[in-house]
Amino acid sequence: MPKTNKNRERKSKKGPDRLEYLSQLKSEFEESRSEGNKLQVLGNLANFAYDPQNYGYLELLEIPKLFIGSCYDGPPIRREFAIGGIANCCGYFSDARFISMMVKFRESPLVQIRNLAEAFVSEFCTADQIQASLSVSPIVEIPVLDSTSGESVQPNTTG
Repeated sequence: MPKTNKNRERKSKKGPDRLEYLSQLKSEFEESRSEGNKLQVLGNLANFAYDPQNYGYLELLEIPKLFIGSCYDGPPIRREFAIGGIANCCGYFSDARFISMMVKFRESPLVQIRNLAEAFVSEFCTADQIQASLSVSPIVEIPVLDSTSGESVQPNTTG
């Protein structure tokens, strides 16, 4: 029996529907001041990103932008969770600018980020996609990260 949009709603008798739940998670991430809470919520969102049925909800709520933004904000573990969320959304991300970002993340001094980016590129990108990504700017600029602290290193612009 073919699935209908009604069947895909996955509404619980006891709780919110999926869109509402994902919206609540996003709000919790944005409003939380606790790094532990942010990591837990980011991990939950990354797990939802694994299911292609959630892509429409993720796009509507701009969760991919949250993952991308988290690549640059907070401690290295948050960046690792964010790259994991991005990698889980692999079917959603086929834009050359996104692939360009992941190709650049393969050069990260942080082993976890480098490994996740390498896994994404090697598993989900064709040689043609990788080649095309080399001629475009990444979807967001990749910061230079210190290999020991994982903190962004600002280039010296004072000459």
